[in-house]
Amino acid sequence: MGKSTATTDDQNAGDGAGTGAPAGMGGGVEGQGPRELVCSEVWGGNRFVETEVKLPGMTGWVYSRPCGGPRGGDVHYLSTCSAGLMTRACLADVVGHGEQVAQMSGWIHRLLGKHMNNPDPNLVLEALNRQAVDAGFEAMTTAALICYYAPRGLLRYGYAGHPRALHYRAVADEWQPLAEGDDSDLDGSEERGGRQANIPLGVQKDVGFDLGMSTLEEGDRVVIFSDGVLETPRPDGALFSTDRLVEVLRTHGRSSAKELGRALVEALYEFAGSRKLTHDDVSFIILDAGPRPRGPAIWHLVRNQTRRLIRKLRG
Repeated sequence: MGKSTATTDDQNAGDGAGTGAPAGMGGGVEGQGPRELVCSEVWGGNRFVETEVKLPGMTGWVYSRPCGGPRGGDVHYLSTCSAGLMTRACLADVVGHGEQVAQMSGWIHRLLGKHMNNPDPNLVLEALNRQAVDAGFEAMTTAALICYYAPRGLLRYGYAGHPRALHYRAVADEWQPLAEGDDSDLDGSEERGGRQANIPLGVQKDVGFDLGMSTLEEGDRVVIFSDGVLETPRPDGALFSTDRLVEVLRTHGRSSAKELGRALVEALYEFAGSRKLTHDDVSFIILDAGPRPRGPAIWHLVRNQTRRLIRKLRG
């Protein structure tokens, strides 16, 4: 695939000016129809969003609710390549709000556009880490990033100190952490021979990020989430935890992404004993694998670029 310039169909790329990304567009709200990304597009931000999404070879649901205002510390982005065959999904958790979140959001937006045609998600994580270190970025940030190439059903993923995503395999009817091997901590960080890998962004410059690979079949599902989901507190102090998350996912495994998303939010409200979650931002992305596109990539590129142009002309 050739070099392409991203089109921003962006709900907001950050709070402040000077991030190199657009700001101030409205977030996705349920009832407006699915947010479709065709090709050469980057969409996301850090405002409240609750919407269905349609992507190359995938459909899904994006939910993000800041705990302290219209914008929060969780940053979510989706992007598509120039041919409309590859999707990226990124969820980052910035410990902080305001200008620091806007800065990280702008970096993610720019790098997803710059690398939209490269299937290695760790190029973005490595570039984000260098940017954070060079800028003296002080707000600890974790991130999960996946890249899905629909024609082959190939999923690549990487983590920077972030909770592992969960993968539902339809053929086995089971949920598993999306991880290479079983010797990593849930937060994704590891240590090899005294050298840190997959640690949060901006901690140190010389750090590696492992590339994980898996295959998605039609009916498979991936769920990416922030620690605000796992750390939702019950009145007695107990936390929602990964076990309870998996229980909800299993209970509603036959539901659509939208129905599952609603069920998870309700489960968090019930567990917390309140319909206001004030402990942290709560975000998750549910992605369902559909039929794989067939035909040559050049045909999809021409078709999808034409679709995007027509949609743009129609406003």
